[in-house]
Amino acid sequence: MDNRYRPVEVDAILGRAIEEVGEVIQEAGRFLHALGKIERHGFQVEDPYTGLRYNNAADALQAIGEIQREIGDLSDALGQAADVLKKRA
Repeated sequence: MDNRYRPVEVDAILGRAIEEVGEVIQEAGRFLHALGKIERHGFQVEDPYTGLRYNNAADALQAIGEIQREIGDLSDALGQAADVLKKRA
């Protein structure tokens, strides 16, 4: 996150950390959704109406990348919160 937009108040910093936890959970849900599609339809599926082929494995891999990105954001937020709380102690 750009330092110009980092929260500086303790409540805002902790709020950001909580929000990032939600983002990780949301992306984990998307990953589980992709796994469910793979289980039901396989790694690749053709839409019976349009004939378009979908790669469910690629969706799962993309979701993993998003989880990793969100975990990085969460780690950054928790590190910032720890730094602020350490200074207050």
